Amino acid sequence: SQDRCAIYRPSATHFEPEDGSIHEGGFAGVQVRIWFSADVVWCSSFGVQGTGVYVWCTGHTPQTQELPSGWVSIDGPVLRADVTGVVRELVLNDDRECGLLIDPSVVCSADTSVPFLGLDRSGYRFTVRDSIAPALVGFQPMSGDDDVDLQ
Repeated sequence: SQDRCAIYRPSATHFEPEDGSIHEGGFAGVQVRIWFSADVVWCSSFGVQGTGVYVWCTGHTPQTQELPSGWVSIDGPVLRADVTGVVRELVLNDDRECGLLIDPSVVCSADTSVPFLGLDRSGYRFTVRDSIAPALVGFQPMSGDDDVDLQ
């Protein structure tokens, strides 16, 4: 039948953190996972001029940063991106919007090598919120000290 001969282009079907959601925890590890409609692999162009997978965050300089190959992986229908290094560089005095960009023709269908069309800035985003309260780790003078310089 015609359906059996059709070549399907992989598409993103699910994101974690979810698209538009809030990731609370501030500087804790942030792993982005994208599920595709089929098993995917890196296209033959992967790594020729970088990974083609970027993280962007408002308030981060540079605003868009390409992820090194050790921070991104593919296993079956799931692409994983560790964006912790970029999130740790953020000043979280306010919520920060972040997302993932994927260049076209970086991720391909494992069965047919048909490329994913990519993910642009409007395709996926989440908010990073620092919900971890600061903790007192020390103070001077120490409690009970009686030899305190009163200037």
